[in-house]
Amino acid sequence: MSNKEVTIVTAFFDIGRESFGSELSRSNEKYLNFFRFWARMKNKLVVYTFSAMAPKVEEIRREFGLEDRTKVVVVDNVFAIEAELHKKMTSISENQEFLKFRYMPNPADNNADYNYVMLMKSWFLMDAAEKKYADGMLCWMDFGFNHGGGVFTNAEEFDFTLSVDFPDDKITLFSISDYDDKPVFHIIQDYSVYIMGFLMYVPSEMAKNLWFDVKTAMESLVDVGFIDDDQTLYLMARNRHPENYNVIKSGWFMPLKEYGGEHLTIRKFNTAPSFKDRLLKNYRVFKRNRRCIRNLKSMFMKRDY
Repeated sequence: MSNKEVTIVTAFFDIGRESFGSELSRSNEKYLNFFRFWARMKNKLVVYTFSAMAPKVEEIRREFGLEDRTKVVVVDNVFAIEAELHKKMTSISENQEFLKFRYMPNPADNNADYNYVMLMKSWFLMDAAEKKYADGMLCWMDFGFNHGGGVFTNAEEFDFTLSVDFPDDKITLFSISDYDDKPVFHIIQDYSVYIMGFLMYVPSEMAKNLWFDVKTAMESLVDVGFIDDDQTLYLMARNRHPENYNVIKSGWFMPLKEYGGEHLTIRKFNTAPSFKDRLLKNYRVFKRNRRCIRNLKSMFMKRDY
C-alpha cells in the first residue's frame, strides 16, 4: 500500500471547562487558539461544534484559504444524542461512593459531561462516514491537539497534507505503554493510561464498529457504577475485539510526527525532572495515598464485619 490522504474529523463543545480549576481550566478562546495552531493542515476537515463556535472555526480555516476543504456540522445539544446514557453517567458522577473509589478528585475524568463528549468522538466519526462527509481513511484529531505548542513548536510547519499507510481493515490506535492485564476497575481507580485518545485512524467502513465497541464499553462501566474517559474505553474496545484494532506504541502527540509529519519540529525536553516537578509529583502521590487511606477507613468504619 502507498500513503493515502486522510480526512480529519474533530469536535469542540463547551462543557464548562473554564471552571475546572488549576491547570485543567481552559476557555473556549484558548481552545480556538489551540485549533488555530494546526488548522492550516490542507486535509479535508469535518468539525462538529455548536452554533456560536461554528463561524469562528470557519473563519480560522478561511484565514488559510481552506474554507472549501472544511465542513462544519452544527450540533447545539450534543447531550441529546445519547440522552439516556448521559443521564446515567451524570448520576454516577454525583455518587459519593464512586468519587471515593477514585484515588484523586480529578475534575475532568469524574465529570459526566467531559466523559460523554470524549465518548462521542467515535459517534462523530461514524456520523461523518454514514452521512458521506468523509470516506476512505478518517483521522480523529482532538480540537486542542498539541495544546498550542506543547510538543510541536512551529505552527507554520502544519501547512502540509497528512497522508498515512495504515491497514484499511483495522482501526489504528496509539498506546503510551503496553497493557499489563491490570483489571479495568483498577485502571479506573488509579487513572492508569494505556491507549491515547488525541489521534487515531479509522477506515470509514470501520467507524460503525468503533462506535459500537466504545459505546458498549461505556455501558458496561455504567452498569457497575463507573464512568471514565475515552482512553479506558478504547482499551476495553481493543480487548473485546482485538482483531479489529492495530495498536502502535508511541509518545504523547508523537504519532503525528512518526507517521506523516516527519518534518515537524518538536520541543526539546529535559529528561531529568526539575526539583519543582519532583516536589509536585511527591505531593500528588501523597494526596492520592492519603485519599485512598481515608476512603478505605470510611468503608470499613461504616460496615459491620
